[in-house]
Amino acid sequence: MFTMNQPDDKRRTRGPAADTRDRLLAGTLECLRAGGIERTTIAAVSRASGLSRPTIYAHFSTLDDLIHEAVQSAAVELSGRIGRQLADVAGAGNRLVEFVVAAHREFRADPVVGLLMEVTVAPGLSHHGTIPAAMYELSRGPVAAVLRHDPDALD
Repeated sequence: MFTMNQPDDKRRTRGPAADTRDRLLAGTLECLRAGGIERTTIAAVSRASGLSRPTIYAHFSTLDDLIHEAVQSAAVELSGRIGRQLADVAGAGNRLVEFVVAAHREFRADPVVGLLMEVTVAPGLSHHGTIPAAMYELSRGPVAAVLRHDPDALD
């Protein structure tokens, strides 16, 4: 299972500020799913979240910061979903296969998950239908985590 590190920020707070950030992230994800990055604007997020533009800027300096955090939150959710799917799978090889199948299913089902590679993991490494050498190197960590209990498979 792969995980994304969550930075120490306001997401860990409770109360109105955290609720506002959650609404902003949810509104941003809604916009990204509906129209992609090109149609995700501060005005669109304001409409989707029901919050004012000044409120958005009180929590995020730029639209890029807001999109990055929203996609990162989607990555954390994705990691949890895939982890739950792998929890009862026996054997490193089976876990690896199930990891690939689950990740493929998630990438096809949700357009925001497809942005994970471009926005948070490795900008510029996502190429339609190909696996560049740099992406192969990037995947070694998650694969090693899946295979960590099977040294022979890891080799």
